[in-house]
Amino acid sequence: MPMSKPIAAELLALHRDELLRFIKQRIDCPETALDILHDCFMRFSNYLERHQVQNPRAFLYKMAANQTIDHIRQQRRADDRRIEFEAWPELIDPAPSPEDTIAARQRMAMLERIIAEMPEKNRQIFVMRHIQHLSFTEISQVTGLAYNSIFKYLNEALSFCQKRMPD
Repeated sequence: MPMSKPIAAELLALHRDELLRFIKQRIDCPETALDILHDCFMRFSNYLERHQVQNPRAFLYKMAANQTIDHIRQQRRADDRRIEFEAWPELIDPAPSPEDTIAARQRMAMLERIIAEMPEKNRQIFVMRHIQHLSFTEISQVTGLAYNSIFKYLNEALSFCQKRMPD
């Protein structure tokens, strides 16, 4: 039988600090480590809605390791592409196509509507993190909230967006 959201939240809170240390040992950027951890928690929570996990702690560690490896691979690919494109600057067309521009504007308008519909605290945390690009430390200083509370509000905000935003 799949686990309920409250049980998943308890598991996440219980293992948060140790998982963050685990990720930070592999990623030298604390903010990126927090982002990876947050992504793991979102995936874990969604996974638990449909599946049963025998050893949640081990599963979380495996998920964190996989997410960290994926991040490192993405960074390496991005670095490789950047070097490749820098060698051939005439190949780069910085202007998006008209279709891409229209699609991006439509998605932005939809996202603005979704953000406006969020509960106030979720919207505040979401805007600070994803629009103003504040770190978790800065958000904590501005709001007076603990990291766990910021995580909770951010998870709720992202879940709110995921449910309303078409793929």
